[in-house]
Amino acid sequence: MSYRRLLAELADKVLQLSKAVSERSNIPDVSVFERDRDWLLQQINKLPRPLTVWILDNRYRTTTVEGFRAIMQWDKMNLRPYIVDFWDCDDYAWRFKSNVSAVFLINAVGFVIDWSDEKCAHSYNILFPEDDDPVVYEPQTDGIMTISEAQRYCQYKMTNYVLVV
Repeated sequence: MSYRRLLAELADKVLQLSKAVSERSNIPDVSVFERDRDWLLQQINKLPRPLTVWILDNRYRTTTVEGFRAIMQWDKMNLRPYIVDFWDCDDYAWRFKSNVSAVFLINAVGFVIDWSDEKCAHSYNILFPEDDDPVVYEPQTDGIMTISEAQRYCQYKMTNYVLVV
């Protein structure tokens, strides 16, 4: 059996286990779609050009916009108190990316560090849904916006940013 096939089987078993656990812990069951690196690159090309992009995987799992909304409703990290420097925007964004990957095996969530305006430097997420263009997700408030809507605010200008997916 090839290494790739073995990894695919293990990933499927982890997904089955996650679904079994979710039945006992109110984790929503969302549709999952598997895509390749080329698909992700096509999605990233719909964004304003980042300074740097780190693509961490060769295969990506995603869900629909409604699937992401169900995950947001389930995830309660937005309720955690903000603590300057210790639990702030980068921690919310990184934790959301990590939770979605760990619980749902969905890794089509980007982590952004945006220095476009030094008065409004910020970290947030970009979601890459199956059924729509990429969207900005603000994990501190559970807000979801199109790229053009988000760019109206100084913390999401996306003229000087780094993206990790």
